Amino acid sequence: MFRPEQPPHDPAAVAALDRDGWSAIPPSGTFRALASHMDRILGTMGFHIVLLLPPFPVPTTHARMGRFGSPFASLDFKSVDPACAEFDGRTTPLEQFSELADAIHARHGRLFIDIPINHTGWASRLLQHHPEWFVRNPDGSFHSPGAWGVTWADLVELDYRHLPLWQEIADVFLFWCRHGVDGFRCDAGYMIPLPVWEYLTARVRDEFPDTIFLLEGLGGPLKVTLDLLTRGGLDWAYSELFQNHSRSAVDWYLPQALDASSSHGLHVHYAETHDNERLASRSESWARMRTALAALTSVQGAWGITCGVEWFASERVLVHGASPLHPERAPGQEAAIASLNHLLSSHPAFAANATLRLLPVLGGEVIALLRSVPENPDASLLVLVNLDPDHPHPASWPAADFTLPPGTLCLLSGLSPSPIPSPDGLLHLTLAPAAVFCLPASSRPIPAENKALDALRAHATSLVTASSDSASPHLITIHLQRDARRSIVAPADATLKVVHHLPFSVSAGSIPFHSLPEGHLHAATIPSGFHPGPSLLASIRNTRSLSRLSIPLVPPQPLPGSFPEFSSPQIRQQPDLHVLLTNGTGAMSHVRAAWNSIRSQYDALLAANPDPAVPTDRRILFTRCRAWIVRRGFSTELSTDCCTRVIRLSASHASWEFLVPTGNGQRIALTLTLHLVHGSNRCLLHFARTDSLPHEVSLILRPDIEDRCFHDKTTLANGHFDSMAAATIPAPDGFAQPCRDGFLVLKASNTTFSPAPESLSTSHPLDAARGLGHSSDLFSPGFFSASLTTSLPIVLDATLSSTLAIPSDPPPLPSPTPWSLRDALLQFVVRRDSGHTIIAGYPWFLDWGRDTLIALRGLIAAGDTDTSRRILLTFAQFEDRGTLPNMIRGSDCSNRDTSDAPLWFFTATADLVRATGPAFLDESAGGRPIRAILGSIIAHYQSGTPNGIHTDPASALVFSPSHFTWMDTNHPAGTPREGYPIEIQALWHAALSFMGTHGGDPSCAQLALRVANSIESLFPHPAEGWLADCLHAPSGTPAALASRDDHLRPNQLFAVTLGAVSNPVRAAAIILACSELLVPGAIRTLADRPVSFPLPVLRNGHLLNDPLHPFWPHYSGDEDTRRKPAYHNGTAWPWPMPSLAEAFLLSNLPNSLPAARAILDSAAALLSSNCLGHLPEITDGASPHSPGGCGAQAWSVSELLRVRKLLVSSALRQ
Repeated sequence: MFRPEQPPHDPAAVAALDRDGWSAIPPSGTFRALASHMDRILGTMGFHIVLLLPPFPVPTTHARMGRFGSPFASLDFKSVDPACAEFDGRTTPLEQFSELADAIHARHGRLFIDIPINHTGWASRLLQHHPEWFVRNPDGSFHSPGAWGVTWADLVELDYRHLPLWQEIADVFLFWCRHGVDGFRCDAGYMIPLPVWEYLTARVRDEFPDTIFLLEGLGGPLKVTLDLLTRGGLDWAYSELFQNHSRSAVDWYLPQALDASSSHGLHVHYAETHDNERLASRSESWARMRTALAALTSVQGAWGITCGVEWFASERVLVHGASPLHPERAPGQEAAIASLNHLLSSHPAFAANATLRLLPVLGGEVIALLRSVPENPDASLLVLVNLDPDHPHPASWPAADFTLPPGTLCLLSGLSPSPIPSPDGLLHLTLAPAAVFCLPASSRPIPAENKALDALRAHATSLVTASSDSASPHLITIHLQRDARRSIVAPADATLKVVHHLPFSVSAGSIPFHSLPEGHLHAATIPSGFHPGPSLLASIRNTRSLSRLSIPLVPPQPLPGSFPEFSSPQIRQQPDLHVLLTNGTGAMSHVRAAWNSIRSQYDALLAANPDPAVPTDRRILFTRCRAWIVRRGFSTELSTDCCTRVIRLSASHASWEFLVPTGNGQRIALTLTLHLVHGSNRCLLHFARTDSLPHEVSLILRPDIEDRCFHDKTTLANGHFDSMAAATIPAPDGFAQPCRDGFLVLKASNTTFSPAPESLSTSHPLDAARGLGHSSDLFSPGFFSASLTTSLPIVLDATLSSTLAIPSDPPPLPSPTPWSLRDALLQFVVRRDSGHTIIAGYPWFLDWGRDTLIALRGLIAAGDTDTSRRILLTFAQFEDRGTLPNMIRGSDCSNRDTSDAPLWFFTATADLVRATGPAFLDESAGGRPIRAILGSIIAHYQSGTPNGIHTDPASALVFSPSHFTWMDTNHPAGTPREGYPIEIQALWHAALSFMGTHGGDPSCAQLALRVANSIESLFPHPAEGWLADCLHAPSGTPAALASRDDHLRPNQLFAVTLGAVSNPVRAAAIILACSELLVPGAIRTLADRPVSFPLPVLRNGHLLNDPLHPFWPHYSGDEDTRRKPAYHNGTAWPWPMPSLAEAFLLSNLPNSLPAARAILDSAAALLSSNCLGHLPEITDGASPHSPGGCGAQAWSVSELLRVRKLLVSSALRQ
């Protein structure tokens, strides 16, 4: 096939060579020659799958049948025939096969090959090495299979009674999967025992779960075919429509094929196969009609042709011959085939939810097939085909079944047939010989729909809800393979549907649930009320072994109470628990629940913000305070051993409660309260006895101090300790220590300070795990001692002062404030000059552009509109030619590498306008009204900003430079996303829509519609319907020419929540796909599945990851080689997680309310298992999803707060 044309030869001379036993073999077609036709096959004609006859070496001398030797007489299942390769001296034949696979995949096609595993050719590798694996005749000779009365003497039948043969053949399939093969035609698959197929398909799908097995069961028993599709793991089967020519034959066969397609597995209609005479050998009109018949009667577009049908090839494909199959220069029917494939891929009547029914037709050789869409009667189609290529035939059908509106045009020919009605309720139409009509039920245009959403339409509800009753518990689907590393958010009353490609059983307490076949998968449903407990225990079986799997199930929990706390067991078992206190100016107390414990360079009792006007890099001054209770010489250090609980009392103070042993079995009760004073760099430690015992005890306090930036370490070597000791200024009740920004002054009334300088090193295990250094040195100038009575607490006062002046008396402890998400969010609001800003996260972030603006949405939802207004006014002043700061360090706002911060400014402004009205748009920021600043962003995004952001004129989509989104990992480039990221388009659409309403520019609304249309046309995943994460392209490349990735990420949720996607089917596809990313309290940044669009992470030319399996769930280790590759490629983030719940609430999916509630409530555990009352920056993407990054992140708690408000509103409406 596709072999070069040869000069004429003398047939008599070739025949003479044959008689004399010579092998006369003409040159073969090649993989490269075939690859040159991919643009025509996959592009022009619109096919998606290329199926090759067996590409293996075949006998060319001995035991050869025909000119070439049959491709079904394989000599080696793990090699290709060298005759199919060009001898170029540089590549192997197998590498040239891979070139063909690459060419097909580059065009978004799939490659199938035919593997005849029922037999091999004589003298094959298997026959020579394992003759015992082959069937022998009674006389000891090898058995040759056959069919239809023909024995294929060049073949030797395999004997599957030998289990090692099963393993060998499974390795064959896996070998080809690893070389780019996506599916297999299973020649004479009915001759292979069912248990063998169960084993083979299970082995392959364990490694390549999307592999398709196409059963060639022609001539086999129907029951065997159906068993192989339901139990054997095979996906599709050959239809026999091509062998049914008359109307009576088609009327008899087609309903069977349609029923089997819906109940067992798709039956693929081929116009012709290589085993049959060519359609065009009868006539071109016959070929056109049979080609259209195969396509238009297909289920979900499952149809195909044998190469040559498109140019009316008349020479039969003889597998033992040498048919050249040169494409004719005549136009043939390529255009007609392209029209068919376009129709099948875009019209709703070819989606999975369409129903197909043959109508009763009065007449001769005309069939009428009604394709209807239950929820859209206007999308129905009537297919009329005259099966006779030589004569016209009349057709009459009931008008009640299908009536053509006046002027209806055939979707294929453009003709307008006019059926004649009769009084008996029939419509009459005469069809010309071989005529084909595809007639729509409505003359109105039907919106194009990606047929890949077929399963999603039918499946959308089942993945979210167990029934249409909105009060019933929702259904959660668990894929045992894909979810093996994920904890599942599962309410106790949920129904669980478990699926796998192998048979399995799952346990719910003592009750086992066994899987049943469901399509090409196996499924088991655990009803509500049979919840299996903390984990799902599954036993997965194949023919030879049993494997077990445990998937954690995490039920949603209520949010923490009014005063969240850590218990004594938590404190002992989880050393990273900590408490955050803030003061409204950027300072913090970042303290471990295990008192005296230091785990990181960011731990400190007082981390001061030295700039009184703006947040800047904090200074670690008062790191730790060691404390002892002493009674009669018996000394006990305050530590986890005697701590009973830690309780958060407000944003600025928390307490540690101790029962301290004092000897002779006695204990005193002591409460240590840490108070970070609002508005100043000052913290107070209150030590108060709460018992009533008369014991006299002493309190010894030894403060450990530093003077460093919070990103650095302290080293007391090389005389630094001596200089610090010499600089200490002691006083009777304290000391002052000079520091970079003045003096750290510590004093405690009713105590005695004793100078006794010492240094000690403390380890930083969290920093060591992050590649930031193992330890830091601490300096302690001396110790305080005092008598601690039940009536007089001791207060240690630590202040950063510009002078040696003794600070005023310590202020009283504030009143306890019940915890709430709003209270937690307000801890991030700090002063910036005369206004406010939001700290992105504690302990190490300052204020970032996008983080602040996203966090503002929760602040507005909480009712803090005045603070939000001031923050927006503060950031508006930074706008410059369409840009806003990416981050601000002190007063430095030069970092503007962000394409999303200006657009989030729109979103926050829109939220504020909805809450307070449009008057804000006329307020002035830096001498300009907000409305003008918004207009500047729109204008510069269209014309181009100084940092490279611009709009593609053709699509109206926004181009984003590399690393300009929230997934901005760089050096090495972890997620560059250069091109057209999906959330940027969603934000741009929202910005344009807002300005179309409030900006006085109607062109913005028109531009927003173009953006929405471009998203719908360019972003959808062709097979599953969710949206690509990015259209990758360098600057200057139109979006239509960009490369669409297949990276399943949560960013597409913003297309739903911000209104860029209005198609409910598309929204359902997005929601259901992103549900796969959900973990307790967070959402994965990338799905745990292979990708075809590579995602390499390179550092200094060294590849750090597997580009085709980029999921990296653990955030630990060195920053540049371990943490950055994981940061946005598998770690889970709490801040986008509520958007999944919001998307549910905005959808019309049944049970959206309980689904959204379960998603939001899954965050409760994080609020009390890391930083008390806060949500972290990230968690690991793999179970148990340990928190990482910043312990307290503003947008994490803000988005949870905002969407919980929406949940309450939705519940009230319902």
